[in-house]
Amino acid sequence: GPAARPPPRPGRPAPPPPRPPAPARPAPHESLSGRKVVVPAALPQGAGAGARGRVVLLLSDCRATDAVDAGAAARGIDELVILAPAGDDDEARHLARESGARIACIDSVLDVPGVLNRMLADDRL
Repeated sequence: GPAARPPPRPGRPAPPPPRPPAPARPAPHESLSGRKVVVPAALPQGAGAGARGRVVLLLSDCRATDAVDAGAAARGIDELVILAPAGDDDEARHLARESGARIACIDSVLDVPGVLNRMLADDRL
């Protein structure tokens, strides 16, 4: 177990509490293209009744690089949001139609925060 902490010296403030342990690293998973990638767990969006649940964000042109059925994999995701590069988005749009995902095209990484804010905004607020 953790070592006992000595009491603070007179006239000195107590040291800060120890930091909690770092979260475990996510395990590698198969990507939609069949490559091994590390996919952190989707983050819960809100809490309580009526919460959205988990959202998976895919930043990709969604171009097929092997024989993996990306559509079947994407349909298995509760809520998929695809951000694709503008002008290179045909395959991403196809995957979005096939899987029911939402898609937006971006010109620059600087567009990402505003696009995500619009796409994930909770209309109940």
